[in-house]
Amino acid sequence: DEAQRRVLDGVGALAAERVQLADAAGLVLAEAVRSGVAVPPWTNSAMDGFAVRAADVAGATREHPAVLRVLGEVPAGRAPDATVQPDTALRIMTGAMVPPGADAVVPVEDTDAPAGASAIPDAVAVFAPARVGDHVRVAGSDVEAGAPVLPAGRACDPAAIALLAATGHGTVVVHRRPRVAVLSTGDELVPPGQALA
Repeated sequence: DEAQRRVLDGVGALAAERVQLADAAGLVLAEAVRSGVAVPPWTNSAMDGFAVRAADVAGATREHPAVLRVLGEVPAGRAPDATVQPDTALRIMTGAMVPPGADAVVPVEDTDAPAGASAIPDAVAVFAPARVGDHVRVAGSDVEAGAPVLPAGRACDPAAIALLAATGHGTVVVHRRPRVAVLSTGDELVPPGQALA
């Protein structure tokens, strides 16, 4: 312990440099990092199902379903091209942007629509009520843009690198990787497996 303390007492942080995120593994952050984007970046669906107005399905049951006209579909990775109107719905995939006019998502399991890939139905019967915000992840609910995410001095392990990527960072300022040399002295050392003289 004393030897380690003496060595570390003589070591200072190396100069900082900006590196690509892919090259940051094992390095230490030289400055604190704030989120460059909101996570999630937009309000999105937490389920495969149908984006609806909660008021349109408030009294839905299996015996008395709410039947809504389906305007189209919102796949993940595309902006919606329709607005949910009264008594309408849009089929929506997990992670897809919640369309204007919708305030809830009804899981596909609570409808008469088949799960998985299928043709977009003209109408959907909803068997369960939904409240405003059901199965909806609000923009910035995980991390707000500008929020602190990692402190200076934090090692860039896989979790830190994933967080940096998710919060919009392609590069990061880290302390330069040290170059270490090992010097062995004496003629009593031989390569492993070789007989000692």
